[in-house]
Amino acid sequence: MPQVQLEKQNFLFNPSLNLKYDLNNSSSLNVASGFKNNSQPFSNLFTYPVLISFRTLISNKPDLTLSKTFKYGANYWYTDTYNNFSINTGITIDEIRDNFIATQNISQNQSRLDYFVAENSDKNNQVYLNLSKYIFPLRSKFSINTQYKNSQIRSSFTPGEFQYSNVDQFKIDFEISNGFFKKTLFIDNSLTYRASKLKTASGVRNTVSNFTNNLEIKYLFSEKLKSRLNYNYINNGSNDFNFLDFQIDYKSQKLKVDFSLIGNNLLNISSYQINFNDEASETAMSYQLIKRYFILQASFKF
Repeated sequence: MPQVQLEKQNFLFNPSLNLKYDLNNSSSLNVASGFKNNSQPFSNLFTYPVLISFRTLISNKPDLTLSKTFKYGANYWYTDTYNNFSINTGITIDEIRDNFIATQNISQNQSRLDYFVAENSDKNNQVYLNLSKYIFPLRSKFSINTQYKNSQIRSSFTPGEFQYSNVDQFKIDFEISNGFFKKTLFIDNSLTYRASKLKTASGVRNTVSNFTNNLEIKYLFSEKLKSRLNYNYINNGSNDFNFLDFQIDYKSQKLKVDFSLIGNNLLNISSYQINFNDEASETAMSYQLIKRYFILQASFKF
């Protein structure tokens, strides 16, 4: 029975609790918890194998057992309007039980995914901290958003035997909004580190990590003229890749034409490769890139 129909007929009991305590006019503490029953999706209720690509089949072992989601969280919020400062920090814990996962069988001619309701649970734990401060003498706003997330995910290559992936992800977003003499500068930098640790029942251990940094700088010379510079750095554990692009836009109200000068792949990177590996396979995905090029674009308005 669909989720909406189950809820309308009061077949599901989904309690939740939210508590808020105002410490003062500027800060508050929030605590929340919840439990929810979910009906299984229709896509997991058919039995016969279905071909979804030229060599991939999927099938299911139907099960009407309701999946269960548990959520817990705590949050602290503080804002100082006079000093233009705010902080938002908290922790969340999610757990999913009795949900479908897939057993993957790979042969020379085909790859097959058999979905079934698995025992135990998948878990996600997250801690976050967000800070924002406006500094008036610099006419600048500084924002820092940090997040650490730990996920414990089940999968299976052999029926009845599970493997557990422990994924740690740490992310920092740093943003500066700056304005001087009606000229505006925006700097946005995002840094992400992700490490995946695989553990199987047979004792196989494997760790894969990657690091990315994305920097974007925008400068508005005037309402008619603006520019953008993007720098991207990627480390996939064995290789480093650097990418640099820019764009300059000019609007001519008199001619009713918008001009754009675009430059991509300025460092002239010819290829890009991403490596994946686990206890069953090693995969290398290679991309051939277009060499350094420039485009002059014009858009006419009628």
